[in-house]
Amino acid sequence: MHIIVIRHGQTTGDVEDRYGGAYDDALSPEGEAQVRQLAEELAGKGMQQIYTSPLQRAEQTAQGVMSV
Repeated sequence: MHIIVIRHGQTTGDVEDRYGGAYDDALSPEGEAQVRQLAEELAGKGMQQIYTSPLQRAEQTAQGVMSV
């Protein structure tokens, strides 16, 4: 078994130079592009499960990775 730890892509708060903390920011367009690139890199690695926080930036990242 391998464990891969992934951080979410760039958020709208990052673009606005705002501290993220517990804010529930969405991914920025650049963050969405980062997730697509990550998904391509992880395609075919046989991932079976993803565990994520309930924050939308983390869920968006997980959904993007699993969509490939």
